[in-house]
Amino acid sequence: MKKLILFTALFGLGVTVNAQLLVTDSSFNSFDNGVTFSLIAVDSSYHAAGNCRLAYAYSKVFNIATQQLTNATYRTNDYFNDGNLRQTVIQVWNPGLMTYGNSNRTTFTYYQTSSKVLTSLGETWVNNSTWRNSSLQTNTYDANGYLTVSVFQNWDVASSAWVKEQQIDYYNKNNGLADSSISKDYENNVITHQTKDIYTYNGSSLFRIVNQIRAGNQWQDSSRSTFTYNPGGKVTIIDNESYSPQTPTWTLFAKQTFAYNAAGDLITLTQNIYVQGFALITQTRYRPVPCTTSTVTPGELCPAGNGSLSAGLTGASYQWQVNTGSGFANVANNSNYAGATTATLTLSNIPSSWYGYQYRCVVAGQNSTVYTIKFINTWTGATNSQWEVGSNWSCGTVPDANTDAVINTGGIVILNSNRSVRSLTVNSGARFTANTGFKLTITH
Repeated sequence: MKKLILFTALFGLGVTVNAQLLVTDSSFNSFDNGVTFSLIAVDSSYHAAGNCRLAYAYSKVFNIATQQLTNATYRTNDYFNDGNLRQTVIQVWNPGLMTYGNSNRTTFTYYQTSSKVLTSLGETWVNNSTWRNSSLQTNTYDANGYLTVSVFQNWDVASSAWVKEQQIDYYNKNNGLADSSISKDYENNVITHQTKDIYTYNGSSLFRIVNQIRAGNQWQDSSRSTFTYNPGGKVTIIDNESYSPQTPTWTLFAKQTFAYNAAGDLITLTQNIYVQGFALITQTRYRPVPCTTSTVTPGELCPAGNGSLSAGLTGASYQWQVNTGSGFANVANNSNYAGATTATLTLSNIPSSWYGYQYRCVVAGQNSTVYTIKFINTWTGATNSQWEVGSNWSCGTVPDANTDAVINTGGIVILNSNRSVRSLTVNSGARFTANTGFKLTITH
């Protein structure tokens, strides 16, 4: 059985991608005769102004007959106060009623105070009147907060009970990274099929997954996926191969290629599936859209982050000023600043070396509140327990020597390299461990 690893299944395995979906194109062509893409779908996402969380998204599909985009689905997200996703609701377009109607929803709970999912309850909208159970995923974690078991159940309407469909057990976790997992499929509570995934890593990044199937008392190779990364630690290529024990050889049957812009944002994902000399090629294009955070007070940003400052005063003229350590001087519009002579100064791609810079606006001769820039990166543990994995941090990058690092209650963090931060706050109930031979340097 070929196991195709798609990018949507990679989160939590040390693989990093970051973008907003714009357009999906698809075409079926001879591999030798070139490619002409045809539009099939467009997704548009909208993020909250204050915190950049995904608020809602529309999906439209291309109608070949009318040559028009038509409504398909509408998704809304709701969050807990700590930023974890509470519930997502999918609605489907009803062309007869010319409106969206409920289809399904997923509700999440979390392990202790972390961002690790404990349960994921799926429900479907039935009889146009009520939500009914559909699926349930339950995760179990050990004392270190490492994932040990995932159980998947489906709701049986006739018996009004959950029926176990699959269980995945994770083994030999080294700092939260399992070296293998075994998946068991069930029917009438009896195991019908088993597969095994063997994981190898390059540092904290996933290098390869080898999938095996159970044949009698032995495991046999079936397929494997190999990951290539850019210098920034983001995946660029996933090669999927199938194994033929008769030959024995590995044969490439699918390939995903990720392309990024200079800022590190994903701009295209190209997927090739090879079948007897032909390639089914699908390309997903992204338009990275910077999300401006809420007004900076007192000026908390992510490194290379965005924000805005409000004068809080009105007058005939506005001039923003910055104090980098030698007194206030006028700000001019450039790649980092916009609105230098307006009531709102927009900050873009601000480097962490600007920590402590002060800003004010002179409004018709009157000085506004002084804002001080700080760079704060908070531990989320979204991927694993390793300090060095950027996706474990709220800013998506590992804190540097100019950043204040914060580990909130419930966080379990393990350091496996020499690192520096400006400051470190470990709140009550959190745990930070530096493995032997490594140290964390506090610069202030």
